[in-house]
Amino acid sequence: MHNAVESCHPLWLEKYRPMRLEDILGQEKVCERVRAFLRRKTLPNLLLFGERGVGKTSLVFAIARELFGDFWRENLLRVECSDFNEHRREYLERDAYFSKFYNERKSAVEIFKRAIREYAGLRPINASFRIIFFNNADLLPTDIQQSLRRTMERFNKTCRFIFSTTKPSAILPAIRSRCLCLFFKRLDAEQGSSQGRKGENALRRLLLKVAKAENLHLTEGALSALEEHAEGDAGLAVSILEASASFASATRASEGKKKEKEEGTARRIDRDVVEAVVRSAFSQRRRIAEMLNDAFLGDTEKVRRHLKLLTAVQSEREILAEIHAELRRRLLQARERQVSEMAVAKTAKRAEQGEQEGEGRESVEREEKWWRMFANIFLYESETDFNLCNALNGSMHLEEMLLRFGSVLRES
Repeated sequence: MHNAVESCHPLWLEKYRPMRLEDILGQEKVCERVRAFLRRKTLPNLLLFGERGVGKTSLVFAIARELFGDFWRENLLRVECSDFNEHRREYLERDAYFSKFYNERKSAVEIFKRAIREYAGLRPINASFRIIFFNNADLLPTDIQQSLRRTMERFNKTCRFIFSTTKPSAILPAIRSRCLCLFFKRLDAEQGSSQGRKGENALRRLLLKVAKAENLHLTEGALSALEEHAEGDAGLAVSILEASASFASATRASEGKKKEKEEGTARRIDRDVVEAVVRSAFSQRRRIAEMLNDAFLGDTEKVRRHLKLLTAVQSEREILAEIHAELRRRLLQARERQVSEMAVAKTAKRAEQGEQEGEGRESVEREEKWWRMFANIFLYESETDFNLCNALNGSMHLEEMLLRFGSVLRES
């Protein structure tokens, strides 16, 4: 009964996931390159890289459907590397495929390697080869990546390997050199496509398509808010839109406004609705922002309290990724403010051309100082990312990094 309900009311994220290459928005060049191989019913090993929510996983499923037809599930093995990296034996024990090879007396890495070798060597069903898809492949341990290089060479006739990642530099050069590398651009940066009006990016086209199918009226403010909070992640944007639609329906029902459904008019989603959903849904993002503020102020005790709460629900690597995203947001916001201030200064300079040289030098020095500060912060972040690879206590490295952030800011 539960499964029947789920199939009748799937999450919008899955309901509107692209089924074919033609349905993937914003990645026309990538799809065209892949389509050239599919016409010949073949495929090289692939390395797909780009930010989250830009269509990498959807492309893999579309490829499998195109190549294998009704047997696409039988010929595709999806490996969630983040789950394996975090849970190891627990992941192997509960996964439908890896559980067949589970052995308490063997290490998780040994079980994983054997399971991959076995699948790569299996005869494909009604096809020329199978596909193994490694999602978040940058989280695969180095020894597994090294063994994969040999497996790729040995089973190149019966299996193709697809690696998806946001950090291609974390994939060993020996694997990268054996793959066709395809870059996926951000959906909110794609402009002027032949499939949409000029100036309308792929993320907007997707949101408007979903809104039309669900009988929603999205205001310009709502669209802008969705783009801002999703940051190019289509899956996140659609999830926020779904939550906003539910929130709007519940609010109107509580106010006694049920006529619009009966009359068939579209439900209205404005910026206030989206912001209300985001405030309740993004508590982790808010806590990360508060922790960074406390780190910049040098408040060690508050930083430790934030870390304790965050590590109870997230891994250290996930927390670091959230910190990076927040720093990136602040960098872009600061840059936008700086550009705006420079434009105002130039206008004032043209108006009164008297006292300038000393002020100009000060402006350049301030800009250089500002860039050095962010450069040092991102350098400390990259060192922490490296240290977490083999850390027994990841929280210690995160705490050290955050305290160094504070010292950088005070020195600036």
